[in-house]
This record gives sequence, structure tokens and C-alpha cells, in this order.
Amino acid sequence: MARVYHPKSTSARVMDGVVAGLVGGVVAAVILFLLDGIFRGDFFFTPTVIGWLLTGDHDMTATSYILGVIVHFVLFALIGVGLVFYLPVFRRLNLNSILGGAIYGAIVGIAVFFVLLGLLNPAVVSAVDNKALLFASIVAGAAMGWWLARPAPVTTQPDATEQAVQEDQVVQE
Repeated sequence: MARVYHPKSTSARVMDGVVAGLVGGVVAAVILFLLDGIFRGDFFFTPTVIGWLLTGDHDMTATSYILGVIVHFVLFALIGVGLVFYLPVFRRLNLNSILGGAIYGAIVGIAVFFVLLGLLNPAVVSAVDNKALLFASIVAGAAMGWWLARPAPVTTQPDATEQAVQEDQVVQE
């Protein structure tokens, strides 16, 4: 039986990207949590520093931490949507989705660290560990690529025999 390709609607692709971005965000958060705890002694350091962008103060407060976590997951949701629209480029280059996601994660990690954080608040750039952020971005990108490469759920249509039995049951009732 030949497989028929049915392209997804734009809204379905965007939702796939949001979910993939949240998966990548969880992966990156766990990696940064562990690396911050091991090397800095403060498990909540990176999200708190990201929260400094919104609060403006450089204190380790719960408000900065919560805002940092929100910014982290919103950015990863947007990054996941971007990856959905770049995956065809990786397919044309004959790259696996996981490898393409890792490359995309590296590019985005570099852009976020040097461009976004550098322009918004240079003090954040000096506080965040760039190697940990880059590593977390690469692994999170690979996780997003893996999520998007999963096979679509198979929906089956009832065959003619099952359909006839169902119709008979409806008629008899």
C-alpha cells in the first residue's frame, strides 16, 4: 500500500514546535540545574540570572527565579516553533532531525548568549556560564529534533467486515 503524504496545517506545525520547544526547555533546565549545582553550588543560578533581565536588580530573589523560568520556557517554545520551519532545510541537506536540532540548538545558543543577553544586559553575560549554556542548548536542540522526528500516530480505518458488523448492530437496536 502506498503512503500518501498529507502536509500538516500551519497551526498543527506551530503546536508541534511549541511542544518540542517545551521538551527542549525541560532538557536544558535539567542540564543547567545540574551544572549550576555542581560548579556554582547554587542550583537555581541560571534562571535567576535570566530573571535579572526583567527585574533589573542583581539579587538572588524568588521573583527573579520565577521570571527567569518563565522567560526560559517562553523562549524555548519560540525556538521550537522556529525549528519546525527549519527542519525541511535539514532534510534537504540529508541530515537527521536530531543532528539538525543539535546544530540549530548550537546556533540559537550562541545567538541568545552573545546577541540577546549581550544587548539586553551585559552584566548577565558575565554572570552566565557560556559553556554550560551552549552545551544545554545543543542537547536541548537534539531533544527537540528527536521529538519532531517521532512517527506520527497511526489511525486505522475499520475494514469492510467490521463496518458491516457495526451497521448491523445499529439496525438491530
